[in-house]
Amino acid sequence: MLKNISLRDPVIWVALLAAIYLAVLPMSSTIALRRLSMLLLLLVLSWHFLKTRTLPALPIPVWLWAGYLLVFPLVSSDPAVAWESLGKQWGMGLLAMLIGAGAAQRLSPYRFGTSLQLGLLSCITILVHLYLFASKSWETSSIPWNYWGRETHHADLGYAAGQAVILLAASLVAYKKPAKTAAIVLIFACLASTALARSRAGLAFSVVGGILVFATAFWSRSKTQKKQVLTLLGGLLLVSVAIVGIAAKTDSRWRNMESNMTSGLLGNALEIQCFGTGSVEQQIIEKYGAGDKSKRVIESVDGGDGSRVVLFRSGIALMLKHPWGIDGSRQSYKKLLRQECPNPAIDMAHAHNGWIDTALAIG
Repeated sequence: MLKNISLRDPVIWVALLAAIYLAVLPMSSTIALRRLSMLLLLLVLSWHFLKTRTLPALPIPVWLWAGYLLVFPLVSSDPAVAWESLGKQWGMGLLAMLIGAGAAQRLSPYRFGTSLQLGLLSCITILVHLYLFASKSWETSSIPWNYWGRETHHADLGYAAGQAVILLAASLVAYKKPAKTAAIVLIFACLASTALARSRAGLAFSVVGGILVFATAFWSRSKTQKKQVLTLLGGLLLVSVAIVGIAAKTDSRWRNMESNMTSGLLGNALEIQCFGTGSVEQQIIEKYGAGDKSKRVIESVDGGDGSRVVLFRSGIALMLKHPWGIDGSRQSYKKLLRQECPNPAIDMAHAHNGWIDTALAIG
């Protein structure tokens, strides 16, 4: 993996600094350092492309996305907030895309290309978590389920794992040994980390991300290569099912997901958000009986898995009412819900779904 890597290359030094940063600091509460790292990498890449008189290759969808974001404040319902949002999360996102494209182009000549190297960097947070988890397990002589290590929320581990699995899955279909072996081990580490931290969404999105990579590769490969991709896909699904099976034995949320989530499909979603679960409680009691199970399911609709389904449905309902979004802010869901009812009974800051939140923000 180290073949052809020159320590004279400033991009390598930035990558080493990024590795140290990821290994030493938690994912949360490091916004300033993240922006400083982006600035440093942007300066290094700018120096490289000016020296070589080239430009990073950006896909057409990225250019279209950038154009839309620049035009959106002009048609927004609140241009002042929209411009502010562009300068914050949307502008930083565009900058990250530019830096990512430049880094990928710069690292591509190295052995094994970019995906394995960036996948390994993305895994550093996961490997730190697994080390701390193993240490905690040794100290307590037990398995510390739901232990997040240095992170303040399991979602941070889920984000890192999802990104890493996508990059590592790309390595699996693009390269040979020992890259394949390293990628397989690291993918397993990512899935294990999310399961041990009880990050169900992190585990789900990691698996879905890997499946999407393999599905894309399947349609672009020869007949012989398609068999290899199907083998990799089967292995990913087998390992995922095994990990979920183990996690379900210690986490009742996995076992109760079916009843909790299907109950979130009952009634009018916006009405539940505004006025509470009263409109669906009788339906739940008729389905599960007047006992503890009905009580648990009603509580889930109020603030558990069922509530996530209600949020999903109410988010879609708001999307249909506001197809062009509102003002680009992170609080778009909350603002639009308050247009339906000033004091919602189930008050959520966002829709807990990135796609819906994005659509409500900018259309």
